[in-house]
Amino acid sequence: MQSHGCPENGPIFENAPVSFALLTSLGVLRTACWLPIDVELLEYNVDTILSGGQLWRILTSKLCFLENRDLFSCAILIFYFRGVERRLGTGRFTSLLLGHLILTCAVEWSMMSLLSFWLPDYLPSVVPSGPFFAVYPLLQWFIAEFPPVSRSSSQHPTAAASSDSPLVTPLLVITIVAIDLVFAPPRAYFAVGCAMFAGALFRENFLCLRSLIRLPRRLFPWRPCEVSTRKVGATLEVQRTMHAEFLDQQMIYNSAIFAQQHHIRQGLASGATQRNIIMPPEELVTQLTEMGFARENAVEALQTTNNNLQMATNILLSQ
Repeated sequence: MQSHGCPENGPIFENAPVSFALLTSLGVLRTACWLPIDVELLEYNVDTILSGGQLWRILTSKLCFLENRDLFSCAILIFYFRGVERRLGTGRFTSLLLGHLILTCAVEWSMMSLLSFWLPDYLPSVVPSGPFFAVYPLLQWFIAEFPPVSRSSSQHPTAAASSDSPLVTPLLVITIVAIDLVFAPPRAYFAVGCAMFAGALFRENFLCLRSLIRLPRRLFPWRPCEVSTRKVGATLEVQRTMHAEFLDQQMIYNSAIFAQQHHIRQGLASGATQRNIIMPPEELVTQLTEMGFARENAVEALQTTNNNLQMATNILLSQ
């Protein structure tokens, strides 16, 4: 049986500035709510929104959590979901949160309008406040973005000894979400359900919103996170085999580059101004193009490897 997971190694918030800022701001804003200030503007009052037309409350109610239980459970989930930001990158992750915010507000307004007309008894009068859009929709991205890890391999003594940090799996995260929802009041299901439904719509690119809601790259001039997207094997044996194959491909690619540079040096030493490039056999080019590679890339790879089909294929696959 397999489950998805991600190892928690390295600094806690490395390559996750948005997650760190989100956690910090939630704590600061919740502390500010204890001061003698009016927090009525942050309350999610459905009756006031529908009858009074105060639609801005849908947005202001997502600034901070007013209940300590919601703050504690969502802070734990944000801490685990920081791996999604590492994988997607800060810019794409910020666009993701913005899309979740816009869709969550739209879904909540639509659900309030429908329930007030068709099922008014099921519409809560007060909904818990807080940025649920930044927490629960990320569960789908967390499951989809990380490679599978077998449960047997994570419990193997050799694997446990080689791991310096715990493994975060969907079972752990789903358990946290389930415990939170079990002890949550029924009125919290409205906010959580709308947030998860909005996240599903955004992930499925509803109305091409993922292409429309995108922040410009100049807002994130720093270097993007360098989290490898290469899949990891489920067991240690598979990981060693995949790593050996990766090293073999690197050696073949490096040897091809060395051979190309050697031919260039020989041409320069003989006083030639250009390399005497010989077109490779047409049957080899046709075989590579039938595999799906571009003709120009296939010709260049065959010329680089001196018409070695296997080495040319490895070079094309590594591009």
